[in-house]
Amino acid sequence: MKIKTRRYYIYHLAVIGGFIVAILPLRVSLFLAEIAGRISYAIVARQRNKALDSLKTAFPEKTDRELGKIAKGVFSNLCKYGVELLNIYKLNRKNLAQWIRPEGFEKVDKALSEKKAYLCCRVTLATGTCRQCILR
Repeated sequence: MKIKTRRYYIYHLAVIGGFIVAILPLRVSLFLAEIAGRISYAIVARQRNKALDSLKTAFPEKTDRELGKIAKGVFSNLCKYGVELLNIYKLNRKNLAQWIRPEGFEKVDKALSEKKAYLCCRVTLATGTCRQCILR
């Protein structure tokens, strides 16, 4: 059986990166995650090509340059989500306002008051909805 040592290096790199992210302030960690996302977009060709192919299918009218910009954003956001997940233990009721910006909840309240069925399909870490649900 062939032992893939590359996985061990990736694992240890992730553990060290997680430790560094946990001790740095959130803004610094998010900045570093943005850079890591752009670097991973440039390095990981197989995943980049998968993302570009999917985007071409979803948005046939967009140019390759526009699709590349969207894909870079996807890679950066994925790294940012990882940083936020590693830092979620720092979240409490006192610093909640620093982490999230609630917006659009008036639409949900209106739909609930009218007793209409409402499907909330945009629950992401970026909007903070997931964090609000955790604290309730």
